[in-house]
Amino acid sequence: MELQLHKDSYYFIDRDSNFAYQGIQALGEVTTVVLLSTVGGAVTIISNIASAVLKGAGAFIPGQFYQEKISSPFKEFTLAVTIKTLQAWTRIGTSFAGEKMIKQVDQKVVDWLSPTKALEEIDPVPEVTIDIPEKPQEEPTPSWQAKGYFAALAGGIALLSLARFGALPTAKALLIGVSLGGGGIMLHRGVEDVRKGEKKEGSLKIAGATALFASALMVYAYFPTAIESLPERDKHIVFGTTYLNGGNPTRNAVSELSVKNHEVYSKEWGLEHHAELENLLEGECTNPISNKSEECVPYWNKIKMLKNWLEEPKVFPDKEEWRIYLDDDMPVTNMKINPYKAIDQLREGKDSSMIIATDIQPWDKGNVYTSVNTGVLIARKDQAALDLITSVWEKRNTIFDLEDPECPTYGLCKQQKVFHEQQAFSDVLHEISPSLKKTISVVLPRDSWSVQRRQIALNTMFRKGCFEKKGHPYAINYYEDDSKNPDGIWQRGDWMAQVSGVPIMGNYCWEDQERPLRKELLEKLLTNVVHSWSTRLGGK
Repeated sequence: MELQLHKDSYYFIDRDSNFAYQGIQALGEVTTVVLLSTVGGAVTIISNIASAVLKGAGAFIPGQFYQEKISSPFKEFTLAVTIKTLQAWTRIGTSFAGEKMIKQVDQKVVDWLSPTKALEEIDPVPEVTIDIPEKPQEEPTPSWQAKGYFAALAGGIALLSLARFGALPTAKALLIGVSLGGGGIMLHRGVEDVRKGEKKEGSLKIAGATALFASALMVYAYFPTAIESLPERDKHIVFGTTYLNGGNPTRNAVSELSVKNHEVYSKEWGLEHHAELENLLEGECTNPISNKSEECVPYWNKIKMLKNWLEEPKVFPDKEEWRIYLDDDMPVTNMKINPYKAIDQLREGKDSSMIIATDIQPWDKGNVYTSVNTGVLIARKDQAALDLITSVWEKRNTIFDLEDPECPTYGLCKQQKVFHEQQAFSDVLHEISPSLKKTISVVLPRDSWSVQRRQIALNTMFRKGCFEKKGHPYAINYYEDDSKNPDGIWQRGDWMAQVSGVPIMGNYCWEDQERPLRKELLEKLLTNVVHSWSTRLGGK
């Protein structure tokens, strides 16, 4: 089998008279090295995994077909990546060394769309041919290959299956699966070497297999949460929102639609529904400019409500008591999701007392896990949750801008210059002690990489559009802003979603007619709710 290097057809610059080309070409080759090294590493990992699968399958595939159609293409592709990586590194050095040296090593990057094709010679370099000795074709031994490779793969697949159904976090499952799978493969090869009389090589492979098996046992022994999920505990859940029924009927209509939705969900799952309508904020904030007590802005009512609830004695001593708070523009969009199980899935084996989701946009200087969104707050009634919420509540009088009477503190800011209680939560997460940090689970709206959390998407955004608001200096373009994080955009089947950020009254960017935008979007969202049989039959 021969692998030749083919002609470079994209150089149109007269390099003899353009010395600036050297630097430009070098930068191009740096990019090439990064890409090739990345792809090369991925190819190595994939080929190792695929090798185990293919060799196991080789127990039932004719030897010649396996060698020609499966094994050889993998080897060619891996070799092509390796050769081209080395070429790219050589080009970087020679680009700075001079024009004469460039001509001696001027090779083109491998054609990625057909990497296993024969490559042609580059002029003026003589043809470069790499001889790859053909490996003698051997018929696989069905008994050993079937037992060795498939047993190893079965162990890995079994563990990954446990992870898929919530018994293991993904990272730990993969670690154990790879250890057992690799150990099985190495054990098989070691036994084969011993049978052929190559005792030294076989013994080393068997020792390596033993080490891999031992590593899997260590993960099992020292990371118990990786193997065991949280114990089943009875829960009593209070579910609902809080809103202050003011003089804006359009805003009140949004709240009432959400409350009706929450009532249906609570009835479906036997939850205690409660919507807090009382204003808990009178005289709770201090104005540093006038040094007088004032009413905090409404965003803080949820924090005060949670604090009051956590300070109350438990009603059900034999159960965990939880409260799921949702903003009043956030409906449940999947009635089939079991809230009792969802709490444990979101915590993913961590016995935390509070769950909060991150925002769709990393507003805290790009830090994802401190850019939280308090549209959903899930808290267990215990001292740890109370300590955390108390720390957030105490941030309400944090100074923000003493020169702006409309926004002197977090608790009195009537604008969006600061994100009020969300900023306070973020500050607490920055300052939190290691012991208190264990009490909170900060989750992504949709965690695509988590085995358990990816099944529960919450706090996703349903606000695709470009909106304008009277008195607002610029358009609000969520097409552009939210598209940067697709996992934060609502999809049918998500547990709950918000329409926050959309103007109560406004117009789309392409029209002038003012309309109740947030109410319209909420109504549209409610038509896409996934219902259970009982909620559907109930006409909800």
